This record gives sequence, structure tokens and C-alpha cells, in this order.
Amino acid sequence: MESGKLEWGKIFLGKKTVRLTVDKISPDGWMLFAGQPDNEAVFSVKENRAELSFLTKTGGASACGGGREKRTGILAGSVKEVEILIDSSIMEIFINGGEMVFTTRIYLQEKERELRASRTGQMRLGVL
Repeated sequence: MESGKLEWGKIFLGKKTVRLTVDKISPDGWMLFAGQPDNEAVFSVKENRAELSFLTKTGGASACGGGREKRTGILAGSVKEVEILIDSSIMEIFINGGEMVFTTRIYLQEKERELRASRTGQMRLGVL
């Protein structure tokens, strides 16, 4: 897939580098899961809060985070737009055109490299 929309479900990335742009984010927020449920990074936004978490559902650190647990940022206004670039080892997240930026290494095996997103917001996915 060269470009298109990311629907709820999963997109397998393999060795691809992708750009995901999300706007028209619902007041209920938006979430992106990179990896698989037992080893994933979770990025979420709601109102003026953004969070990148490498924690498992039981509270332990996911292997893909290299020992990191969670980063949180608070913006002056609400989150309106998110752009995410992800390749085989790095994820860069730009919120509101760079008002806040998260950059992180992400350690996923090729077979684990998939994206899943919540249904809220208008999303566009492109392969670079």
C-alpha cells in the first residue's frame, strides 16, 4: 500500500518507513499502538495531554522500550493534530505542528512491526 487510510485493525509495517497524520481528533482522544499487545509502545492524546508509554497491561516495562516506561507532556491548548514517523528503530511524534515532540527508539522484531489505532480522528497513512 503506497498510501491510504488506516482503519481500525492492524497494518503490518515489515521494513517500511511510514508517516501517519491524524487530525480532527475527538475530544475523547486518540491512541496508536506500535508493536504487538505483549510488546508495544502506546501513544495517546486527550484534550491537552500527550503520553508515550512502554508499559505492559500488568505495569511492567515492554521490551521494545529498552527499559523506559512512560513520558507525558501537557500542552497549553488542546491536541489538534499529530504526525508520526516510524521506521525499523525510531518513532518521531510531532504534536500540533511541532509544539511538542517525542522522539524515541523502539525495539521491535520485524514480525512484531504493526500499527493499530483507535477509531477517532481522520487518519492518513503514507509509505515513505
